[in-house]
Amino acid sequence: DLSYLHVFEYSERKGTKAAGFEGKVKETEKKKRSKLLHQLSELKHRQFVDKNLNQVRSVLIESKKSGAWLHGFSDNYIKISVPYEQQMVNNIFDVKLKFWNEETKSVLAEIVK
Repeated sequence: DLSYLHVFEYSERKGTKAAGFEGKVKETEKKKRSKLLHQLSELKHRQFVDKNLNQVRSVLIESKKSGAWLHGFSDNYIKISVPYEQQMVNNIFDVKLKFWNEETKSVLAEIVK
């Protein structure tokens, strides 16, 4: 199952074979396709996150970025937010994934002790 799509619009490069191709895709069509793929990526990512809620995952706590929250990524690359404690930065902890926070686009989690 795909859980994330890295989407970008193709841009022509001078001197490449593709630069000489006929029937180029119009910019408006590129933007339309890109938007659809971004929407699909968001849907697939949320489905993946939802499957992982209430599970325990390892997380590397990377930094303090928003007020009282620390952020990091789980071992399966889900963005995690946990309550701030200075000694947690640059360490790996087991956390229980609680719920999705749309504002921060991350899962709020609690440290498993």
